[in-house]
Amino acid sequence: MIRAKDPAAAKSRLLATYAKRDLLQGESSWIDRIICYAGDVSETLFGLSPADHLMLVGQTDVVVHCGAEVNMIKPYQVLAKANVGGTANVLDFAVRAGAPHVFTSTILPMEGEETTGYRRSKEVAEEVILRARDSHAIPSAVLQLGDIGISSEPGASVPDDDFLVILLKVCMPSPPRAQASTVA
Repeated sequence: MIRAKDPAAAKSRLLATYAKRDLLQGESSWIDRIICYAGDVSETLFGLSPADHLMLVGQTDVVVHCGAEVNMIKPYQVLAKANVGGTANVLDFAVRAGAPHVFTSTILPMEGEETTGYRRSKEVAEEVILRARDSHAIPSAVLQLGDIGISSEPGASVPDDDFLVILLKVCMPSPPRAQASTVA
C-alpha cells in the first residue's frame, strides 16, 4: 500500500523509487507480480474499501510500516495524525491479520539536542508500538534508521548501506542461481 491517488499512481511511485536507486537492472519479471493499493495509514481502513481492507487482512503475513509524513519544520500536532495515528491504524491491521510488525523510525535526538515535531511524533509512535506489543502481544520490531540524506548532485550514487536501498533490496526476489555443472 502506497500513498497515492490510485493503484496505477502507487505502482508508478514504487517503480520510480526503485529506478532512482538503480534497482531495476537485470531480470524484472517480478514487477508484474506486484499489486499496489493506494491508501493512507492515517485514514480509517487506510482509506480502502472495507472489502479491500478485509482481503488484505486475510492475505498479509508480515507488515513493514514505512509510512510517515516526514517534515522537520511542522509541529508535532500537525504530524501526529499521520505518524502516531497512522501507526495505531497499522498496529490494528497487524492484530487483525495476525502478522508481525516492523516499524521504520528515526534515531531520536541526543541528550541536550533540540527535538523536532517529526522526531517527537516518531518517538510517540514507538511508545504506542511498545504498549501494543505488551498489551496485545504483537510481535514488533522498531528499526531506528537515522535521518535520511541523499545527495542532490547529478550523477551521485546512493550508498549501498542506505536503509531504503537495503529495505528495497530485501523486498526484491533473489535472481535465479545458475546451476552448477560438473565436467567429468
